[in-house]
Amino acid sequence: MFNKKNNFLKKIDVNENIFKKSLYGCLILPLMAVSLTSWSANFTQQGTGVSDDVAGLFAVHEIVLNTGDGSVTNPFDTNVTITFKSADKSITVNGFYDGGNTWRARTYIDVMGNWSWTSRSGDPGLNGKNGSFSANESPLPGKLRKHSRNLQQWMGDNKQPILAMSDTPYLLFNDACLADFNAACNENLFHRYIEQVSAKGINLLRVGIGGGYSRWVPGARASNGRYPRANWIHDGLNYNRFDLQQLQKTDERLAWLLDNYPGIYITSHLLPKDNTPGNRWYADLSAAQRHKTIKYLVARYAAWPQLLFLIERDVLHTCAGSGKPPVGCVDQNASTRNNLKLSREVGACIAQKNVRNDSCNSTTDVISDPWGTMLGSSEKPREPNLLTTPSDFSIWSTFLEVQSLGGIDGSAVDEYYGPANGLAQ
Repeated sequence: MFNKKNNFLKKIDVNENIFKKSLYGCLILPLMAVSLTSWSANFTQQGTGVSDDVAGLFAVHEIVLNTGDGSVTNPFDTNVTITFKSADKSITVNGFYDGGNTWRARTYIDVMGNWSWTSRSGDPGLNGKNGSFSANESPLPGKLRKHSRNLQQWMGDNKQPILAMSDTPYLLFNDACLADFNAACNENLFHRYIEQVSAKGINLLRVGIGGGYSRWVPGARASNGRYPRANWIHDGLNYNRFDLQQLQKTDERLAWLLDNYPGIYITSHLLPKDNTPGNRWYADLSAAQRHKTIKYLVARYAAWPQLLFLIERDVLHTCAGSGKPPVGCVDQNASTRNNLKLSREVGACIAQKNVRNDSCNSTTDVISDPWGTMLGSSEKPREPNLLTTPSDFSIWSTFLEVQSLGGIDGSAVDEYYGPANGLAQ
């Protein structure tokens, strides 16, 4: 099964366009949109100092434990898991370090009723904590899914079809734009931008989870200085630690969106962008650091109902021409092979259990996403997307992003659509 996704160039009259690179859209037919009804407390918390014991269906519930030992050499290496149990299911997720003595763990609520949770950790301050909460009905649409009956449509977990109209504000979650970029770039601007695009019917935004756009260099002003930072999630070049200030800002804005605009989805670009990110991924990070990066991203972001995961975009796949990969398009140079390997390995690590490859080893350390967040990766505009084999769609990829300037009629994605490419299964 496959969702048709058609990208087209679309101009929008908004004054606050600092966040944006260019305006692309995506169209999923037939026409139907979800309500953007505001709903409070869609991100609930429980644990040390917080006591929300009622959560909403298709919302996020977070366990906060600030009883850990943050003075260890690297608290990002402290493992903690939380097992959530309801009458019908049991889910174990990884917690993540969030500064000071605080660790957090998040679950996506996809079943109503009573839930309990228990923590396990080698840190005595984090081990053996427990609690309970209930999950009640809510108007949230839930995670985006492939439609169960219509191959050309998406739907939410509430089974309602969704038409996605898209814009590309790469810098939407940027924490540093006020100091480094433009004095008008602040929280109020973020709110006004969301209000304006929502009023125009836009409900899918392509955003850097690390608050930026291109270049595999922390702190770089990417693309001729138009962006204040790369899409960077690590603490500078220390790949054993993460940029908590930026990722906390991402969380803050996701929570605000979930409470105020729960019908807006985010195609979240996970890793720094570069023409050859595969080279950097395998050369700059050790195997343990690659594993840790995937584990941390899944632990922190898989529970958010409005996120889709985009591993990479605007990267070299290339064979000559555009559209569907030509016959014999397999013998790529080393950089392109690494780009494809990066997407396929990271995709498998997120989508499946018991994976062992050069990017993760989850045979003993489970790091996969238990809720099946939509997952994809894409090529540079006007190049063939080579991540379209039957095995890609059976193992990890659940949506295909094809970039085609002016392609309102959807012909670019039609070239990939059909049984021969494994997309109709």
